[in-house]
Amino acid sequence: MTTTIYFIRHAQSDSTVREDAIRPLTERGQEDSVELARVFKGRGIRRVYSSPYRRTVDTVQGLADECGLEIREVEGLRERRVGGWVEDFLAYAQEQWSDFTFKLEGGECLQEVQERNCVHFMPSLTTTKEARWRSERMARRSVQSFTTTTHPSAGKASAASSTGCPMCFACGLRDQPFWM
Repeated sequence: MTTTIYFIRHAQSDSTVREDAIRPLTERGQEDSVELARVFKGRGIRRVYSSPYRRTVDTVQGLADECGLEIREVEGLRERRVGGWVEDFLAYAQEQWSDFTFKLEGGECLQEVQERNCVHFMPSLTTTKEARWRSERMARRSVQSFTTTTHPSAGKASAASSTGCPMCFACGLRDQPFWM
């Protein structure tokens, strides 16, 4: 049985709200979440996982409703801890992507983000017994497709672990819909 995982980046969020956990979607983000539900409606989604952050849950709420599924919130899918507000976030992000071990005091590096995500969804890439158990359990339940809504850094870092390309999730996709 093949299991398909769709890593979905949260829709556009309101960057004026500095508290990560409660940042809502913008009007455009809400519109895009409706489009996401339309696009994924017939794909046989059997599970919907999400970071517990409001913007990620709101991104897939319509899809979950459309499929008659509960959203399973997973703390491990949360955004990386930065360590505080960063004025020049682009420079910070570029530094992290050029060095997967770079982090600010009190923050997380992308390698740590990758490891915590892989424990949940890519058990063949980790040695933990718990992750293998989850994989076997999902296979026994014949899970064919599921979505996980996460944050750009978490999705890219997780995808990079399976392809070897640290930017594989972003390569050439800047003009694509947010869920690509």
